[in-house]
Parts: sequence; structure tokens; C-alpha cells
Amino acid sequence: MLRFDNPFDDEIYDGNVPLSFTFRNRILPEANLMIRGISIQTFVTIEKVDFLIDEFVSTTLDFFAPKQQLFLASTVSSGSDEVYTATDFTVTQTLANKVPFGGIILVYIPPQIEVGDAADVVTSCKASENLMATLSCELVTEADGWHLLTVRDAFPLAGLAKDQVFDLTIGSGMYTPLSMKTSDSFKVIITDSENHEINYVLTALSLTMK
Repeated sequence: MLRFDNPFDDEIYDGNVPLSFTFRNRILPEANLMIRGISIQTFVTIEKVDFLIDEFVSTTLDFFAPKQQLFLASTVSSGSDEVYTATDFTVTQTLANKVPFGGIILVYIPPQIEVGDAADVVTSCKASENLMATLSCELVTEADGWHLLTVRDAFPLAGLAKDQVFDLTIGSGMYTPLSMKTSDSFKVIITDSENHEINYVLTALSLTMK
């Protein structure tokens, strides 16, 4: 909270005249987190007691929106390159932005990758040492055949810094593509807890079986 005492030159300030404040050398939040909402109150102080005379409150005004960036590096691999084989899948990402505690990982799995057992996918969802072992996963198959894996509680309290690498592995419950035709690309998006994108990759994460 910032408080300004005696900001007016005149004894009486005309309410129809705009009042502007400029904040210089303020440090922006880490990980491009959204700054949202503001409360401005004007008081008159009489004998050390503040009396509210005007108030403005907004919970939706955006002051700083995240600038999402492409991952610095991205790969996807499967434990087998044989067609229609039950195996594990791993996505590896190098962060372009710091990700804060509470960040969410969204993995869009292409329809060519068949889900045999959704419960196995969720329970076998594991991460590398840079992520929390206590992460939780949810899987939803959408109407167009894509599978959305949502990973929560994965980032440590200090978050993960730019340039750090993490792996996310699905150990079982899915099959490689039915044909040798290159699959659609996996899509990986990381958001903060308010669903503002931080890092993403939407192409170049396809699989081709032999």
C-alpha cells in the first residue's frame, strides 16, 4: 500500500480535474505475472482521524500482462517406435520464462496417440527432479479426439528459472500411432495460476513410427 499525505497544492482540489500519479523504478513481478486490480481512496484527515471522501476499486483492470514465449527447446519421445504399442511418452522442455509456484502445465496429446486406460495415464504421470513429485494430473478426451493432460502442483515454491529443463513422463496407458504416418504435433502450454500463458510450443513435436 502506498499513502500520499498532503499531495495537493491548493487547500481545495477541484474534483473535475484529473489527478495523475507516476511510479518510477518499480520492479515488475517475476515470471511475467499479471498485476490486476487497484483500489484508490481519498481521505480528509481531521485531528489525526481519516474520513473517506472518495473511492475507486477495480478487480479487472490489467496493469501488466504476461508476455508468453516459445520454449527455448522442446522434444517429445516414446519408449517404442513400433506402431500401436503400449509404451511411455516423455516431453522435455527448456523454459524461456521463469514459472512461478502454482504454474499449470497443459499437454495436448494428438488423436493419433490412443489412450487405452485413462486411469493409468493419470497415475503414471511423473516429472523430473526439477518438478515436484507430488504433482497431480487430470486427463480429458475432447470431442475432436485430442487428449488434454492438465498437470498441477508441479512447480516448487521458488518456481523454476528461465533456461531450466524439466521432463514430464506418462509411463503407461497410451499407445503409439496405428500407422507410420507422422502424427500431429503435441502442444505444451504453461500458464500461471490465473491461466495467463508463460511458455508454449504448438508445433514440431510429432512422432513417426517405423
